[in-house]
Order: sequence, then structure tokens, then C-alpha cells
Amino acid sequence: MVLALAACSENKAANSGNDEAPVVTGTAQPTRDTAADPVSGSGGTPAEKTFELELEGMKEEKTAVLAEGNGYSLYVFDIFNFDATNDKLMMDFDENYNVEIEKLPADYNLDELKTVAEAVLSELGEVHELQDNEIHPLMQDALLVLKSGASDLTKQYIVKDIGGSTYAFKVNKPQGEASDGFETHAYLMLNAIVTQ
Repeated sequence: MVLALAACSENKAANSGNDEAPVVTGTAQPTRDTAADPVSGSGGTPAEKTFELELEGMKEEKTAVLAEGNGYSLYVFDIFNFDATNDKLMMDFDENYNVEIEKLPADYNLDELKTVAEAVLSELGEVHELQDNEIHPLMQDALLVLKSGASDLTKQYIVKDIGGSTYAFKVNKPQGEASDGFETHAYLMLNAIVTQ
């Protein structure tokens, strides 16, 4: 099952050859699948997927390309790189903006994951478990969202069920111009993960 979402943005993130990351804000809404997309692999998952973004009040479509991870695939926008060996999604212009993806086993223990994540995140600063409107709109249905930060860096640990499989996402977000754009684009791609 492929999930397509839309997001809002203030800057166009087209493949312009410019390394500037978009500033993206807002909420996601479902959009249509691209029926004419070529199909890849045995599962019939389209090799490309079109997502609808609202940019400066104007709706625009942006295509992402399918990439294979460890037991899953996801769609990657052109302003990102995906390191399949390390299951790591990174912004092109600054790889410090990244998400480590882990497909959890069926018998995972959420309390144990939370305890370990809190210990790791506490090295950066005080750890908070986010609730309701504190959570980015694209991750509000997550099972767990922990956050820790310093003046120049925010880290999050997110556990979310996507299509019947559960994933853990370790988000590394420096404070800077691309912060909002990174988070929204990354969460849009993560929500479109297809379990293999």
C-alpha cells in the first residue's frame, strides 16, 4: 500500500540546481497516486510517486523516486539522499539533517525502546515526550515522540506504525534555515514507506 501525502511550503523545492533547502510548514493531506508511474520490482510499487505540495499558497506537484531500504522502500525527493546500507535519509546540502530508519521486529517492546531512547537523548539535554499539538502534523499518529535539544541541535525519537509495520526514526535536526523544510519533507517521505 502506498500512502501519498501533501505538505505546505513557502519555497519551491524543485530541482533547480540550487542547494538552498525549502522552508516548509503546514499540514499534510492525502493526494492521488500517479497512475502512469512505471512499476518497479515484484511488488508492483511505482518507481516514482507524485506528491502534492502547497507552496506559497499555490499547489504544486513534486515527484520522488523509489529507494530500497532494509525490508522496506520509500520515496526520496531530489533534495535528499538515501544511504540504503545504513538506512539513513539525509538532505543533499547538509547531511547533518538526517533520519535513521529502523524497521522494528513484530515483538518490539515500546517501554524498552522509550527507556533506551531517553538515555541516548539525555546526552543532548532534557528529554520531553511530546503530546498532541506539540507533535509535527505529519507525525501526530505516532506511538511515541521523544525530543531533546540544545541551542544548535534538536533530536527526536519517533515510533510509528506504517501500513501494519512499526518503525523507529532517529531524527537529527540542526537549528538553521532548513529546519522546517527538512522535517516536513522527511516526514512526508517516511509516511510513504512501503514494507516489503
